[in-house]
Amino acid sequence: MDAARRIRSLDCLQRVQNWIYLMRIIWCPTGRDLWFDLAVKMQSESLAEIVMWLGDDRHEKKAITQFPGAKVLSLDATRWQNQTVPQTSSAQCRKSQLWLANDWYPIRDIATKLIDRDDKEGRLSPLEREAYLHELIFWAVSEIENLRPEAIVLAEAAHSTQQYVLQAVARVMGVKVLHFVSWPILPGLELRTSGEGPREFADQVAGERTSFLVSAFAEVDAYIKKFKDGDYGFEPRYMKLQSDAAHAGEGRLLSSLIRKFFSTLRLLSGKHRKWATARKALIHAQSVIGQSKTVGAKPYVYFPLHYEPERTTTPDGAMYRDQLQALALLRSIVPDEVEIIVKEHPSTHNQRMLGHLGRHPRHYKALTRIAGLCLLPHTTPSNQLLSGCVAVATITGTAALEGAILGKPALYFGNPWYQDCPNTLRYDQKLTWKDILQSSSSSLEHIREWLVATLTSHVVPGTINPSNESYFSNWYTNDTFRTEEFDCIFNILKKALLQQVIENNQKQSLKVNGK
Repeated sequence: MDAARRIRSLDCLQRVQNWIYLMRIIWCPTGRDLWFDLAVKMQSESLAEIVMWLGDDRHEKKAITQFPGAKVLSLDATRWQNQTVPQTSSAQCRKSQLWLANDWYPIRDIATKLIDRDDKEGRLSPLEREAYLHELIFWAVSEIENLRPEAIVLAEAAHSTQQYVLQAVARVMGVKVLHFVSWPILPGLELRTSGEGPREFADQVAGERTSFLVSAFAEVDAYIKKFKDGDYGFEPRYMKLQSDAAHAGEGRLLSSLIRKFFSTLRLLSGKHRKWATARKALIHAQSVIGQSKTVGAKPYVYFPLHYEPERTTTPDGAMYRDQLQALALLRSIVPDEVEIIVKEHPSTHNQRMLGHLGRHPRHYKALTRIAGLCLLPHTTPSNQLLSGCVAVATITGTAALEGAILGKPALYFGNPWYQDCPNTLRYDQKLTWKDILQSSSSSLEHIREWLVATLTSHVVPGTINPSNESYFSNWYTNDTFRTEEFDCIFNILKKALLQQVIENNQKQSLKVNGK
């Protein structure tokens, strides 16, 4: 957008701000109080009317009181766990494109994967699962038809079945969908209109994000310095908490005993005995098929597997969310003389996680049917594999950014937070091996400049959910960051929603004029 158009757009936004206008919003929060407080301010300032609330159950009672005109639904309610869809009027189904192949099959495929994730005990038969999915879709169509929302705002990309189906149906029916994407290396959020983008611009008001940006730039420099120093085995704190690495010092033994005690209690449950058996089968299958070998005898592409079930593949992987599919596509590009080295995610076999719900033992056998692919133990050091590879590939993993910083060509299939970063490349059906090799011409300083520029233009301070907040607890030591976080998130949302008001008015004007 050139300077003149930007000025005209800002002028329009200023005029819209003077109108009293309640935009009809479906609000999908996480468990942080921040998202409840933002919704309250949205409505109190006549920016939005919350017509549906679909989110974490900790806000349910407050939301019912605060938004008496809204339909308030909790994601953790018993009705969802029992696959009981809320009552609503019959769907008119006037948007025929929803039922056609281009939109129908991707929605159905991702939603089915999410239903499987919810069905932890495997109670649903394929027929019942399919019927439940159709019922959910008809429910979503009816709600969009009756509530007539102009936007859906999600605190993060929808990865609960209900939120996903609702926003997917809404998008096809012409409703604007906004969601936040978090940066794992610092407490920053960007707002996107869809999975692929575009990134919304943050307000460039003087001083509004000054303290955040100063600290964020320092975090970027510290992150990049690790690569200069050779200490680039980046491990997100959530992984550290999942492993024994987070339990050090005097409390380690006590923590271990407590975990063993509760693990024993859980095994008294038939469900947890079944899960333990599945986990052991998964570990055994990898130990039988996984290879211990000297890496580097042949040139190789490094593909670290994602933990599943998790948002980073479904829905963030979009049409390439299936890792076996992505590996097959990668093999179709990579020359025969180049191996593909695959390493399992360390959290997959963790007894405190649900990796057995995202992998079947046959998954590893299927991997080995791809020519020139080698599955390594999850204990193989990632920094060793990164430093020795000729390229990195992933769905949305941070390994691609790490590879890019090291000067490696980095291929991603989905919609990661670092998309468009120098030395990274999104998968395309026309992509060639030559294209991949030629994509890593940028220096480390160019990548730093991109991170700083993206932070400056698009990123506001903030974290999505309570666990993210705990990861970056050192940023929340006083109220300054919380205040900056609230104001900046509110302002970027306000700007995006007011822009939608302008677009709606322009469409209405065209209809009135018969154009």
